[in-house]
Amino acid sequence: MKWTFESVKQEALKYNSRNEFRTASNDAYRWAYYHKCLDAICDHMTRGRLLKYTDEQLAEEALKYCARNEFAIYSYNMYMCARKRKILDKICRHMSLSKTKKKTEKELLEEALKYTNRMDFQKYSVNLYMAAQRRGLLDKICTHMELQYIDWTEEKLQNEALKYENRGKFVAGSPNAYYTATKWGLLDKICSHMTAMHESWTYEKLHNEALKHDTRILFQLKSNKAYQTAARLGILDDVCKHMKKTSMNSSTKEKELFYNIKVYFPNACNLIDRKVIIENKPHVMGFEIDIFIVEIKKGIEFDGEYWHSVEGLKRSRTDWPIEDLENYHQIKDDYFRSQGIEIIHIKEEDWNKDKEQCIQRSLAFLGVS
Repeated sequence: MKWTFESVKQEALKYNSRNEFRTASNDAYRWAYYHKCLDAICDHMTRGRLLKYTDEQLAEEALKYCARNEFAIYSYNMYMCARKRKILDKICRHMSLSKTKKKTEKELLEEALKYTNRMDFQKYSVNLYMAAQRRGLLDKICTHMELQYIDWTEEKLQNEALKYENRGKFVAGSPNAYYTATKWGLLDKICSHMTAMHESWTYEKLHNEALKHDTRILFQLKSNKAYQTAARLGILDDVCKHMKKTSMNSSTKEKELFYNIKVYFPNACNLIDRKVIIENKPHVMGFEIDIFIVEIKKGIEFDGEYWHSVEGLKRSRTDWPIEDLENYHQIKDDYFRSQGIEIIHIKEEDWNKDKEQCIQRSLAFLGVS
C-alpha cells in the first residue's frame, strides 16, 4: 500500500498508543517516523497518557532514581509523561548531585556484603549491581556469596511449595524450586494445595476474550492474563484460530525459551528500537531483541535457521547491501553494545540438538546459577 499522511492518520486512529500502532501496523508507523510526522499522526494518543498520572505521582516516582537515564529505563511512561508536561527538570533536581557521585570499589563491596547471593543483590540493589557489572567488579565483590545450588528431591520440592498459597508467590519466592519442579513434571502434584490464580477463566471466557482481537500480538498486549492462561492450558492455538497470521509471531521454540526466562525474570519482554542511527548505514531503520531483561540490560536472540540466514534477512531488508546482510548479527550486536546492552545468541540448530543446554546457557548468561 502507498501511504499518505491522510491514510496513515486514519490508520493511527485505530490505536490508543504508539506501541500498539507500531506493533499492529508497522509499515504505517515507519512511514510516519521516516517522514518526521509521527507526533502529528499520534497526537490523539498522547493526551490520554498525559492524564494518566498526577504531578505528585511523577515526583514520587522520580525520587526512586539517582539519574535520569535510570528513570527513563525503569519507568519510561512516567518519564515521558513528565517530559511532555515540562516538569522533568523540577522533579529530577535531586538527581544532579547523586548522578556525579561515582561509587568506589569499597562502597560497592560494602553493599554486596549485605547479600548472601547474587539474585538478592540484583533484586534489592539493582543500580549498584549494574555499576559493579559495568566496571567488571562483580566476580570480585561477590566471592562471599553462595552459588545457590540445592540438591532438590521431590520431598524438598514439596516442602518448599507448602510455604506458598499460590503459584505466583511460589515462582517469585523460590524460582529455582519452581523451575526444577516444572522440568521434572512435578509442578501440578506439589502445587495441589494452592489456590488457582485464574479460577474464573473458562474455555468459553478465554475464547470470547480472544475474539476481541485480530492478532495474537494485540491479544497479548490488551489481555495478557487471558493470553498467558490460554498458553498455560495449551489452548492458545484453538482460541486464536480466527486471528490473522503475522510475521511478528515468535516461533514455538523461541516462545518456549521465553517462558523459561520469565520464570526468573517476570518483566522480560521484546525490545524494539526504531531510533537506530549508524554512521554510513542509512538503510538501518531499527533493531529488536527477542528477549530483553531491562533490569540487567541483557538480551537473548533466538536465531532461526531460515529467518537469520542471508536469504531470510533479505526478504524484509531488500535495500541492504549484501555485505551488511552477511554481517547483520555483528552490526546489531555492536549497536546494542554501544547502548550498554549485552546479547547472547541461541541458534535453532543448537536448540534442536540440546534444548536443555541452551536454556541453562541462557540462564547462566543472565546470572542465574
